[in-house]
Amino acid sequence: MALFCLLVLGLRIVSPGQLRLASGAGDPSKRDAAIGTYLMSDRSQAERDAMARALWKRGVPPEELDALEGAFESCKRLPREAWQRRESTTA
Repeated sequence: MALFCLLVLGLRIVSPGQLRLASGAGDPSKRDAAIGTYLMSDRSQAERDAMARALWKRGVPPEELDALEGAFESCKRLPREAWQRRESTTA
């Protein structure tokens, strides 16, 4: 999964499209920008739940959002060394 995850750790950026590749969570969508906002939100749990419900109402399946959130959380847990190894193999 680390091969596809580009995360905001320093200057690294995540995109829902890359998380979709890593998690197998469907095809790119016009709602990916809103999904990215949800994933990066530092709001309270109640506010994040409201954001998730709004995404569901806009047509994002709950299981897809859950898969993307899981992939995002996995990327966040990777140690800095994993990102440095990834950078050295792509340079």
